[in-house]
Amino acid sequence: MEPVYAIYVDEHGETGGDLTSPQQPFYVLFATLVRAGSPYLALERSLREVAADPATRLGLRHLAPLHAVELYQCTGLYRSLPSGDRLGVEEAVEAFLQITDLVAQGV
Repeated sequence: MEPVYAIYVDEHGETGGDLTSPQQPFYVLFATLVRAGSPYLALERSLREVAADPATRLGLRHLAPLHAVELYQCTGLYRSLPSGDRLGVEEAVEAFLQITDLVAQGV
């Protein structure tokens, strides 16, 4: 039986018509493959734990997508936070580093 993988792909950056333009300096494509079944479930559980920390700190009743710019600019789902608080850049970066470490380790 061949293994089955869950695939996640996300992009971020300026995506206008001219990717060589200095007005569009960054474009990042992130992808990961995680073996389906228990490896995927373990990674999902660990990622939810990381996401729960900022959600709890900000007074959210549910997990919201962790988008750095939304976290520290209070936009998107973070526009009206029950706590009235916001994460600093350092706190948002720490959450993202935890996430990339978990994915890199293949939890």
